[in-house]
Amino acid sequence: MSNEDKRNEAKRLYIRENKDIKEIAKIIHAAEATIYRWKKEDKDNNEDWDENRDTYNLSPEEIEKIYLESVKEMIVDIKKDPSLMRDSKVADAMSKHIANLKKLNPKQLYLGVGLEVLKVIAEYFKKNNEEKLHQEFIHHFDGIRNEIINYFESQ
Repeated sequence: MSNEDKRNEAKRLYIRENKDIKEIAKIIHAAEATIYRWKKEDKDNNEDWDENRDTYNLSPEEIEKIYLESVKEMIVDIKKDPSLMRDSKVADAMSKHIANLKKLNPKQLYLGVGLEVLKVIAEYFKKNNEEKLHQEFIHHFDGIRNEIINYFESQ
């Protein structure tokens, strides 16, 4: 096994198999100091073994959260500039992301519907000159919204 092969195997064992340096040294027949040096050199070149290990070992829930946050960032950009949706690639990507989110966490779909219903109720009171009801509803809106979110998160 060449030094480059040993280095790659050390990195793989550390990141993907959660082996410690001592175990890796025995497996690949290399000095611990050498493996620490490789690890440091890679970190200096923006290839941090520890960060990669943490990323590799994310739970499905953490991955879902990261994915959701990235989609939200795209939506923020689109909300700022709706003309972005004219690009068929962007529109297609958003359609696929929405479909994926529905598969990942169908409860999120119901949560979104619940929050939209609250907005419709508030708008109904406003349009029908029910100012007192509208103001009272708006006063409680955040509390109701938080209760709905907590309900779906606890299910």
